[in-house]
Amino acid sequence: MHALDKLKRKGAEILATEDGRFTPVVFSFATLLTFGQLGGILLALFGISPAGVLNLTKEGLMNFEAWRLVTFSFSTFAPEGTAVSRAPLLAALMLYAFCLVAVFSGGIASELKLGWRRTLGLIVTIMLMQAALTIVVFAGGGASGFDSAFSPVGIALGLLCFAQMVEFERNDPRGEAELDFRLVVTAFLVLTVCVSSAFHPPFKPMLAGLVAGPVVAIALFAANRKVERVRVERKGYGEVGSLLYADEMELLTVEEVRKRTDELLAQIATGGIESLDEEQRRFLSKASRRLRDVRHGGE
Repeated sequence: MHALDKLKRKGAEILATEDGRFTPVVFSFATLLTFGQLGGILLALFGISPAGVLNLTKEGLMNFEAWRLVTFSFSTFAPEGTAVSRAPLLAALMLYAFCLVAVFSGGIASELKLGWRRTLGLIVTIMLMQAALTIVVFAGGGASGFDSAFSPVGIALGLLCFAQMVEFERNDPRGEAELDFRLVVTAFLVLTVCVSSAFHPPFKPMLAGLVAGPVVAIALFAANRKVERVRVERKGYGEVGSLLYADEMELLTVEEVRKRTDELLAQIATGGIESLDEEQRRFLSKASRRLRDVRHGGE
């Protein structure tokens, strides 16, 4: 199949999957987030706190309870006892709402771009980085430290940031409304975290998520772009960001490749291999591979 035909097929696949493909990682995390957040809030109203099992705690770390590094990312503020003030629970509900909107708004677009494996890797990396930042920054205890940390913010913000970078790269006017919506969600999510942390100390460890999410998202975006470039260089065609690329060699017919190769071989015969510049040598190397593939029944 010619490179142009492959590019057309690739473009059709992208358009076909933008709307209809299922995103299992995002929906699974949204389900865990709903059970963890709403379940924790409802149980707190009855004086039952799941924080002792789900949240990242100093005692849990000392007992090597490794699951807390994961579960604290979909846990919520749920203090022990029945004396629960309305303000923290209201803040927890607002955080859940903004995080859920962020996960669906940014997560679906991110998973469509990355696939489920790399999306899962993104989420796990944010979890671990957020846990590490929480332990390092807020390990002092007291008013500036933490006894029980919870934060779905890092993952929600990371997915949202990655989707925004993808949309910025596309520069498609049709996506401006969705991009504006994501920017508004980002602003409200960050504002809610900062205000909640300022007025209620148990919310302070969530600040680590404001760093971990965007940092991991930016790093993955850059790494994903590098992988796409390498793949295009190896295959001669493919997708880099929102653009489809094809190497010059892949756009030429076999007859054109042979004609150009014969001209370069004639130049070598008269002036030696030193008469070829760097670009001509690269062309000759690629042409030999292309013609070898043709002889072996390739494209």
